[in-house]
Amino acid sequence: MNQIFDFLFSQYAGYDTLDIVLELIAALFTIASVVYAKKNNVLVYPSGIVASAIFVYLLIKWGLFGDFIINILYVAMSIYGWYLWTRKSNGKALLNISRTNSKEKRIASIIFIMAFIFIVLK
Repeated sequence: MNQIFDFLFSQYAGYDTLDIVLELIAALFTIASVVYAKKNNVLVYPSGIVASAIFVYLLIKWGLFGDFIINILYVAMSIYGWYLWTRKSNGKALLNISRTNSKEKRIASIIFIMAFIFIVLK
């Protein structure tokens, strides 16, 4: 049992307690965000923002800049999504949940390539 415990948690031996607690809180908010997304609940946005913002802080501290970029994107997308979610006309949502289109896939690919280049050049 100790071997399993050591395997799972030994990487945290040199970490500050605050960092471990923040990572745990961010993970719990991430799980909540997934649950809210499944239920099509607007709370997906604030829970996702909190989780990503905590991870942004931790990733900068740990020097994981590629992951940092992705989490900045998650925060920005969540703010934009939350804004769009709140837009209504005559009590009806202006934006329905849908699948990504070709333009959105191209934008995501460009962001991926830019992040990849940034990581490789770092």
